[in-house]
Amino acid sequence: MSDLVHPWERIYREGRWKISDEPHPALVDFHELMISSKVERVLDLGCGTGRHIIYLAERGFLVVGLDISRTALQSAELRLRSIGVKNPVLVLHEMTEMPFTNDYFDAAISIDTVHHGKIREIHQVVDELHRVLRQDGLGLATLVADSDYKFGKGKQVEKNTYVITSGVEEGIVHHFFDRQEVEELFGQFEILSLDFFSEIHELGKSCHWVLTFKKLG
Repeated sequence: MSDLVHPWERIYREGRWKISDEPHPALVDFHELMISSKVERVLDLGCGTGRHIIYLAERGFLVVGLDISRTALQSAELRLRSIGVKNPVLVLHEMTEMPFTNDYFDAAISIDTVHHGKIREIHQVVDELHRVLRQDGLGLATLVADSDYKFGKGKQVEKNTYVITSGVEEGIVHHFFDRQEVEELFGQFEILSLDFFSEIHELGKSCHWVLTFKKLG
């Protein structure tokens, strides 16, 4: 039965994933755009243990978190209740078919999540983001770049796509993007900004694309 456990659930269940309290810097910047656009209802796609839900909830936003790991969501619920969020909305679900009505969210964020899949699945996720965002709805996403230190490591399953075979992210699929592919993936949106972000870790140079976008009317 253990083979049926999703790799992300196994990671959180085994305590391999470091729980962080600090929001991603891109979200801190995006927060200002959300305020000026009068955003209220936000989707955190791949919310994990809730660090970004906490950041947004403390600033008055109504946030729905979606993740595939029950253990991560249980941790997120405890953390949210500890800051006074009495009824946090946390959804256990795959991201390729989201259980939300059309045009439901004013904004969506996805930090280091969308790239976890084969390219067909990733396109399904982006199509779902488009469906659940309202007209002129905003989005923030970070996607791993093909210059990241993990590129080429693990088992290749398709072009620029690898399953990590050891370490913290063992069993997790990564698709590595160049700029053109990011632009094509989000072609149905208006791309507001697309920046390259890198930082040095113990294991190497972590490289990501940071994208903000808007659903066209």
